[in-house]
Amino acid sequence: DYCYHRSLPNHQHLMFALAGLLAIAGCDSDSGPCPANAVINVGHRGSGVNSDTNPLPENTIESFLEGVSDGATMIELDVALSADDVLVVMHDATINRTTDGDGCVHDFTVAELQLLDAAAGTSLAGTGVVVPTLAETLSALDADINIEIKVDDGSCPTGDLKELAQHVVDAMQEDGKERRFVISS
Repeated sequence: DYCYHRSLPNHQHLMFALAGLLAIAGCDSDSGPCPANAVINVGHRGSGVNSDTNPLPENTIESFLEGVSDGATMIELDVALSADDVLVVMHDATINRTTDGDGCVHDFTVAELQLLDAAAGTSLAGTGVVVPTLAETLSALDADINIEIKVDDGSCPTGDLKELAQHVVDAMQEDGKERRFVISS
């Protein structure tokens, strides 16, 4: 079964209309596969991408929780491998745009990545928001998850994609929560 997934812009716009469609379609984690014409409210990178209109930093637990609070039943997130082969949640191959650091994600250990300010450039800068691991994110959320695996875009090496994919499969198998996963790339 396939579901139409619609990534919505920041916060509550169209949320109530989609909530009604979801209720009619019966497309929730407890009802099994959703019908092919179902619309699913997906929190893209949580509450949306970093922007002047989104106060929360994308791909952070804070943003994911806000997306769920705003009505998303699925969260889309992006993963990359750290230098020590831990799945971290990061959209870009570099840390430049979304943190106060500079360089390629794959060049930093998870401990080094978590020392960075993942809220740089947002209203939460300097408040302790960190780059989350996939395991931390899955633990914090009860929503369905769309994991996007980023491929090498030429700006930075992403590590071995087969290894990255295996880490994603392992994380899903270790997740003890009742939820749907979508894998995209």
